[in-house]
This record gives sequence, C-alpha cells and structure tokens, in this order.
Amino acid sequence: MAGFNQKVVAQGVTNVNVTGISPVIEEPFTDTFEQNFRNGLYQVIFTYNSSNTNPVDFRFRFRLTRGGEELINVVSDPKSFRPGAYIFTSVFEDLPFPQTFEQVISQVDNNLRKQVIQEGTIPEGNYLLKY
Repeated sequence: MAGFNQKVVAQGVTNVNVTGISPVIEEPFTDTFEQNFRNGLYQVIFTYNSSNTNPVDFRFRFRLTRGGEELINVVSDPKSFRPGAYIFTSVFEDLPFPQTFEQVISQVDNNLRKQVIQEGTIPEGNYLLKY
C-alpha cells in the first residue's frame, strides 16, 4: 500500500502537580519560602503516560503572576522522558532551565524585589503559579 509506510507516534497524556504550597499562605515570610524551596519541600511531580515507550522531549514553563501581572516566566530547555512518574525536588537543578534560581528571581520587578528584601515578606495579593 503506497502512502502508508510512514512511522506513526501515539499521543500521550501528561500531568504536572506542585506539592507543598498551601492555597492560602498564612506566614508570608520569604526566608521560610526560600528555606523550604532549597530543602525540596516544594516538589514538582511530572507524570507521562503513553503506549509508546520511546523517549519524548518536553519543555517546562514556570510562570508566576500577581493580580494578573506576570512576575516570572521561564522555559526549560528540552529534556527527554519515557512514560512514567518523575519527582523533582530542586526544579532548577533537576530540569535543564538555562537560568539559576537566583537569575530567575532577578527577573522580578525591582520595586517588588526591594519590598520583599526590606520587609522580608511576600506582599499581599492573588498569586498564580502555572507550571
């Protein structure tokens, strides 16, 4: 049969969950957040399901907004995964992001960053983390 000799790759299903971050933050102290982040308490769980066992390249986007204003937006380089579940406890070390954690934080608006540093707390607001 002519025209039917092309390789076909089945689609898969992915899911990403971030654990350890409460929907309502009762203690908005930045040192607590940084310590928890560095100690791996905020885990990213990536699940990839597919009938195809070949590795597939994925990119990860980390986006943080406050009241609709984008604070951080960073995309990883591609990384290959086979179907399975993966737990990342240090996202910027476990995944191939071109920036370090410190470089990503430096993207935050200078006035907001100064406020965080001077007061040691995260300003009130509606924050949304998309991964």
